[in-house]
Amino acid sequence: MRPPVNSCPICQSRLLSHREGQQDVWMCPENHGVALTLAEGYESAQEDEMRLLWQLAVGRRPDVGHPRPSHRGCPGCSMKMVTVDLPYDDDEIDEGEEGDGENLGEIEVEVCTMCQFVWFDAGELEELPADLPDPELSVDQQAQLDRIITDFGNQMASTFAERDGRDPAERFARRVAGRPGLHRGLARATFWSSRDDEAAGLR
Repeated sequence: MRPPVNSCPICQSRLLSHREGQQDVWMCPENHGVALTLAEGYESAQEDEMRLLWQLAVGRRPDVGHPRPSHRGCPGCSMKMVTVDLPYDDDEIDEGEEGDGENLGEIEVEVCTMCQFVWFDAGELEELPADLPDPELSVDQQAQLDRIITDFGNQMASTFAERDGRDPAERFARRVAGRPGLHRGLARATFWSSRDDEAAGLR
């Protein structure tokens, strides 16, 4: 029998959501570990480790390691995850690239390749070096980024404006297109309730 959705893959207890800075994590009330989406992982861990984690999970880095079937179910969808051995270092240069530093260690991590949920056993997430601040964009780079964002928004608005808007799904899509931060909020709302932090004694 599959474990219930939004449950600890070890004890099947309901996970409790907690927000730490810009990151949302789902904690096992029995302290078995934490779950987070791959996107949330970029908020705390270094980018090269998170990129490598996904590449390993989907079998794109056979030079580094191979994914193995896990008996644990995904906290998000309950499908079986894969296990990978993730090496880490204190730089943000991709593994094997010029300038990549010596690895400091390795942790075993479970990943769901269906919904991109990642499970860290207790203490594993803290082993990964903290994310390094991104360098500030130059004036030209910021201007280019602003143009890309504006053009994308205009294209989305134009696409939805051509539709008659009678379909509720279309109206919802227009709302998402007009709110860049809404996608992340929807992912959080799928698993979070305001009672979670209180139940965990975190509010």
